[in-house]
Amino acid sequence: MLSRIVGAAARLYIVSMVVQVLICDALGIPFVVTAVSILLLIAIYSASGGIATIVFTDTLQTTLMLLAAVMAFYFVGKAVVPADSSYIEFLSGHPDWRFVELTGPKAWWRQLLGGASIAIAMTGLDQDMMQKNLTVKRLKDAQKNMVLLGGALLVVNLLFLSLGIFLTEFAANTGITATGDKLFSAIAMHPSLPTALPVVFFLGLLAAAFSSADSALTSLTTAFCIDFLGMKSNGSTKVRTRVYVGFMLVLLVVMLLIYSLKSESIISTLFTAAGYTYGPLVGLFSFALLFNRKIKGWAVLAICIAAPIVAYQISLWAPQLGYAIGFELLVYNGLLTLVGLLAISKRA
Repeated sequence: MLSRIVGAAARLYIVSMVVQVLICDALGIPFVVTAVSILLLIAIYSASGGIATIVFTDTLQTTLMLLAAVMAFYFVGKAVVPADSSYIEFLSGHPDWRFVELTGPKAWWRQLLGGASIAIAMTGLDQDMMQKNLTVKRLKDAQKNMVLLGGALLVVNLLFLSLGIFLTEFAANTGITATGDKLFSAIAMHPSLPTALPVVFFLGLLAAAFSSADSALTSLTTAFCIDFLGMKSNGSTKVRTRVYVGFMLVLLVVMLLIYSLKSESIISTLFTAAGYTYGPLVGLFSFALLFNRKIKGWAVLAICIAAPIVAYQISLWAPQLGYAIGFELLVYNGLLTLVGLLAISKRA
């Protein structure tokens, strides 16, 4: 539940921040008003939506976001790539295209380990993400769907990495000082680029926010009502509405906390937070998958609280030994949880 709250709030923050940069800053509207407005729009969307709306929004967000990425890749690339060179030649010759770090938080093996563990935790253990595969009628088709998705993600990731190089070069050539999460928004508004680019980007972000936040709020509300309040699936609508509004307020508070951090890269902050919140989930999943042992419920809670605290202390202590922990923190957190569960469990 904590993982879903942090993840949903981070995604909503990105959307709210883009709306703030593109529209609200020029109108003098404070960020808190922007955030509240986005949440209210999502509530209206949720009240009038259904499964058909969710499917439509998922399709819309994918189409618009990829269209914005392709448009930006073409037009921004056209502005920075010399006339006597091709896109591929420019990218392959750029110093940021090839890098192999063996030490430090961005060492390649750490990126591989951390990236794989984050994908397993935030996608493989996410019910909303995996539900689409589970709805496929045949196992073979579901497996084929996952393989095709992996191939598509590889192409899309290469597209965004290439776009990142074009964006940094464009900013350097035009004197744009925005960095991190605000870079794309600032460049999309540049007068030399088509007006359609920020429009498509903005609509894609809104569609992504509505779909993701509505799904997260619905699952959080259902989980809280059933697991904590003991309600039946057809329980009081009034209680569910109150819980839904309560989680909206929680998301708003977390969004404002993220905003107060003034982080240049919310993605980096999100992955760091995932290392703490998803680590126990990975440990629990591994324990249940690999071992047949008995354990008491209260002990599980104690281990899941203690493991992230110990992981945080280790991350503070590790630099003294010349080792700075990166995104592979999730792996260490999961291992701590697994070891703790093994220590307090008994044979079945």
